Amino acid sequence: MPEPGEVRAGAFVGGIAGKLMDVPDPAVVVYRSDAEYHAANPAAEFPTRWLRMVVIRVALEVPALSIAYADQVVRTEAP
Repeated sequence: MPEPGEVRAGAFVGGIAGKLMDVPDPAVVVYRSDAEYHAANPAAEFPTRWLRMVVIRVALEVPALSIAYADQVVRTEAP
């Protein structure tokens, strides 16, 4: 029987991969530290290491996925 954390990780991976499959240039942001991750996502329950591990699993399902650290992303505002 899978561990509860594994079940949650699988659900997270499936949800994110499903959303990214229809995006022309799929991309995700990861964080360098727990402080940075939790500042951007206060409700996050897991550490940054967990996020990076599940993003790797998402990349296996979404072959064209781009992954960048938050400080490497140029944010633009929609008109």
